[in-house]
Amino acid sequence: PKILTEAWSQLLDENASAKAFIHAFRLLNQVIGMLGKAFSFVNQDVEKKLQILERTEISRGKPGISLHEIMQEELDNEILKKTPVASTTRNILRLYRAMCFISVFLTMLDNGEKELRECASLAYDNTLSMYHMFAIRSVVKLALYTLPTRSNFYKSIHLDTEKKDQFAELVGSVEHVRLGIKEFLDQHNLHTLP
Repeated sequence: PKILTEAWSQLLDENASAKAFIHAFRLLNQVIGMLGKAFSFVNQDVEKKLQILERTEISRGKPGISLHEIMQEELDNEILKKTPVASTTRNILRLYRAMCFISVFLTMLDNGEKELRECASLAYDNTLSMYHMFAIRSVVKLALYTLPTRSNFYKSIHLDTEKKDQFAELVGSVEHVRLGIKEFLDQHNLHTLP
């Protein structure tokens, strides 16, 4: 995860570009993809949100535009009032929620005490499940049984299966970025976008 950690550490500045965020999140999404079919829906949903963010970043015509600038423009232009479902800010909110899951999941993995399925289940229960209807929560719970073992997952991403704290630096960077987004969402009361 060295390349992944480096990509996320470049986002520690609040004014980091949306393009850098998209790149870092795509790398992280590859790790999510290594979880197998159980999380393919998350992988695909994240990619869709990143594509929307990428189109927005390109359409703004401002090289280096940040996530905060994109969200602020949508607030200033009242896009969130007119068409909240079509807003990029809504997609950033969804990516923020995915970051919550990923941070909790990787932190639990780093602790090394639980198997992959249990880490994913607890992380899901504590982050994403509150946004999903019963049917989706049930499908996720069933899908968790198809996750690889911790050892196989670590091998697929080329990590030492015995070593702890392999994700600590990455989680620190993801958390820093997540908290910056959270602060903006809190400040403008955007956690309830449809």
